Amino acid sequence: MMLFSVLTFGVYKYVWLAEIVDRICDNAAEYDVEVRQDSETFFVWMILVPVLGYLVAMYRAIRDTNRLAEAYERSRQKRTEVHDNPNTKPPRPVCGGDCLG
Repeated sequence: MMLFSVLTFGVYKYVWLAEIVDRICDNAAEYDVEVRQDSETFFVWMILVPVLGYLVAMYRAIRDTNRLAEAYERSRQKRTEVHDNPNTKPPRPVCGGDCLG
């Protein structure tokens, strides 16, 4: 990443961060997490408010990452509890009719 940042005069770092923010935004719905920032909002903060905007954008990105991580851990714990309980059957795989058997 450092090499690309040097070659692009620092722009690559922000593009990479925006991609990470988009991935967080895309995966938030799967875990029922409210995310308030996508890559466009990230760039607006970075461009319109140069110094303070960077801090706000990074704070929001880290906050959303932490929210998604907490939701992931909760879902993982629920799955572990279901599989550890001998009285429950494992869920059947969901498929679009392509499954055999």
